[in-house]
Amino acid sequence: MTFTQSISICLQKYATFSGRASRSEYWWFILFTWILEILSTFVANAFFGVDTLAAMVADGLFSLSLLIPMLAVGARRLHDTNRSGWYQLLAIPAAGGIVMAVDVGANPLWGLTVLFWIPVVVWHASKGDPAENKHGVALN
Repeated sequence: MTFTQSISICLQKYATFSGRASRSEYWWFILFTWILEILSTFVANAFFGVDTLAAMVADGLFSLSLLIPMLAVGARRLHDTNRSGWYQLLAIPAAGGIVMAVDVGANPLWGLTVLFWIPVVVWHASKGDPAENKHGVALN
């Protein structure tokens, strides 16, 4: 699957949490969202000023618009490995720990919270189940 095919499929399946997604579909879409996040930060800072409330709100709203398709493709990716899409929520404590470490300085729990993130990233990077599973047919 190509970069543009991945973006097209993920945006067409904006809030589709059922079915399966290939590794390339997932990772190309993640790369796309990271690129857009960086660009939106630059654009918001250019229009509203660096680190202003308006820039943060504009950037936050843009990020929020990508949250549902990111969660949907993440769930479909986990389905391809024959896991529940709910497992991606394990990454939430890790994100919170990283934010606290950056905001507060040295968070002693940071290392612990990253442990929740590791299996989620490994599952997203794992090869899909070659057979049909409860989430649908194999993707190739």
